[in-house]
Amino acid sequence: MHLLLALTLMHDRSLSLLTTPLNSKEAFHWYHGVRMFSAKLAGDVNVLERDALWAAAMCLSFVSFFYVEGDTAREAWPLKQPSNMDLGWLKMIDGKKEVWRVAGPPTKDHVFEKSYPVNIQSHLPPSMDDEIGNLPPEFFILYNLQQQSDTSNNPYYHAVTLLARLFTVDDMFTVLVGFLTFIGSISPEFKRLLQQKDPRALLLLAYWYAKVSQFGIWWLSRRAILEGEAICIFLERLDQNCNEFRYLLQYPSSILCNSNSR
Repeated sequence: MHLLLALTLMHDRSLSLLTTPLNSKEAFHWYHGVRMFSAKLAGDVNVLERDALWAAAMCLSFVSFFYVEGDTAREAWPLKQPSNMDLGWLKMIDGKKEVWRVAGPPTKDHVFEKSYPVNIQSHLPPSMDDEIGNLPPEFFILYNLQQQSDTSNNPYYHAVTLLARLFTVDDMFTVLVGFLTFIGSISPEFKRLLQQKDPRALLLLAYWYAKVSQFGIWWLSRRAILEGEAICIFLERLDQNCNEFRYLLQYPSSILCNSNSR
């Protein structure tokens, strides 16, 4: 209930086009929702509570994505001063995995069956082998993608290959499913690279932000645009003596740094 109320209040604020900071009501419900959610995960979970736990996890994800500190790119991560809110959405991944561990995955009889398919992979385009030509060849040079590359020997492999499957896709639902698949399957190594502001990891995140920013998804677009532009500015300031890197940065910069949506 608390997380639903926090989400509703934030949605109302997004409809009013206000960019005011987190207000006291939103903070109140967010805090109590997280507190009760954490307490439930730490205790015994009844099978009848699984749907409620998954609903709470989804609400918490939307809330975490929606709330962005600052109103300009220069006030957003990775340009702003470090804080414990940095990459808060990334930390939520571990929380979802904990729900998976405690409550188990959604089953065919869960209440979201009709609105949220269990097998979201079926809604993605074919495998990367069929879509490899969609990405500029500079990707395979910059990320050292070879025939023997996989997730065990290349921390960028999953993000690049999933992006290849969606690079030319313009359907909102398909791109959103791809983005959720991407963030839901981030490896610990790729997570560390983002936290360390690794340029190649940041560039991949900028590409994903550029893809999802075009659809105006209320809980996602503002972060995608602000953080995406901040990433592009951050990368442009680096002395990257790499033609492939400079070339690939043009795509997200052209979309995110020229957007009028905030």
